[in-house]
Amino acid sequence: MLSHWCYRRRECTEDCEVAYGKGAILDSMVCAGHELGGKDTCRGDTGGPLILNDIKDGRTVIGISSWGLGCGNPGFPGVYTNVGFYTDWIEENMKD
Repeated sequence: MLSHWCYRRRECTEDCEVAYGKGAILDSMVCAGHELGGKDTCRGDTGGPLILNDIKDGRTVIGISSWGLGCGNPGFPGVYTNVGFYTDWIEENMKD
C-alpha cells in the first residue's frame, strides 16, 4: 500500500509533471507514491492494482501500475493507468 495519495487531480498532475515533465501525465494516468520515496511499485509489478481503502465503501481499484523512474525514488511517484478514465469502456465491454 502507498502511504500518500493525491485526491485533487490537477494538483497531483502538477506535482507529477515536476518529476516527469510537462505533458508527460495524460488524463488517462494518475500518480501515487510517498513524497519521501521508499514505497512504490517496481519491476514485475506492472499491471498490479492501486487500491483505495475507504472506511465507508471498502476497497476500490483506482489505478493499474504502469511506469515510473526507478523504484520508490523520492520525488518520482509511480504512474498508473487511471481506471476511472476508462469506466465507460470497461462497462461497455463487460456487457454480455
